[in-house]
Amino acid sequence: MDGAIVDGSLGKARDLLRELLASTMREGKDLSEPSPRPRRQMLVVPPVQAALKAAFYEAFRGAVPSQRGLARELGQIEGEMRRTLHPDKANKAVITSCAAGRLGILLTMTVDEAA
Repeated sequence: MDGAIVDGSLGKARDLLRELLASTMREGKDLSEPSPRPRRQMLVVPPVQAALKAAFYEAFRGAVPSQRGLARELGQIEGEMRRTLHPDKANKAVITSCAAGRLGILLTMTVDEAA
């Protein structure tokens, strides 16, 4: 298979996955569990920022504190917390990680060789 075609297709699949996560978060719905990857099938992962936001979104939805309460605990303004939860807004990964930590969630990242 032509490498350029594969790279282009994986890029489009990655963009679609990012948009699926973002639209699900915007609608306030539960994120789907990843499906198992059959052998010999390429893995599509979301961009790091999208994956961080999705993990934090899931942690926040399962927690008790409000955006305002969590922002106050972290010494952040409420607007920063809204940006942290908003799928289309950029924010510092460290803020997302700290906020998740206050919810009792440890965000980790795995680095692996590309398929």
